[in-house]
Amino acid sequence: MSVVENESCYDTNTDGVSWISWDHTFSDPNFWHWTALTGDAGEETVTRSVNADSHFGHSLELIPVTDATEHGAIYANWNKNLDGSNRWAVQYGHGAAGHNKQIKAAAWVKLSTAKTGVIARLYFGAWHDSALPGGVSSSFSEMTTTGPEFSAELAATTEWQYVEFVDRAWTPTTTDDSPIFTIPSTWAADGTNWTSVMPAVAVQGLVVGETILFDDIAIYEVQ
Repeated sequence: MSVVENESCYDTNTDGVSWISWDHTFSDPNFWHWTALTGDAGEETVTRSVNADSHFGHSLELIPVTDATEHGAIYANWNKNLDGSNRWAVQYGHGAAGHNKQIKAAAWVKLSTAKTGVIARLYFGAWHDSALPGGVSSSFSEMTTTGPEFSAELAATTEWQYVEFVDRAWTPTTTDDSPIFTIPSTWAADGTNWTSVMPAVAVQGLVVGETILFDDIAIYEVQ
């Protein structure tokens, strides 16, 4: 058994001093930067849960307001300075700093309705990626495609469940599925620039009247 650090747990930047506005447990009432993945499309409401759960306290809650295929929330922090509030940008989007690093992801989730066919996802993308047209994302949704398509099918229960994500690699087959994603050398304009890096969570299979909670988001570097 090996022990690895959960990069989500830190409350300072990589310099060990600068404060970051990331809270993987959603205990901070400020609920920094989280917004709807669809932007102005208005397909979901993203909020810090009103009621504190006995296990996790407050959580990120996704509330569908349409019956769209997918609903999501993104940590929309544009800061990319070395002493800035976005640790993900510093660690993985500063020049070639993140290139070839390998990550895994997990989270605790809770459905309001016990049903089958629900898929939870975690995205982790870079705003500037030379693999994109023009080297820059045009939307949050496009940005997610620069990173892993971490996915997990949920059990049909209203209890909390721990999910370890598998990268579907944006393909319809399962032959290239992997629990590990390797950050490509195209991030941050082939490593010649700095870029914002933003995690996002999403769910497929919910309709209006159903909700999902996310908590204790974990992003690990593979050692």
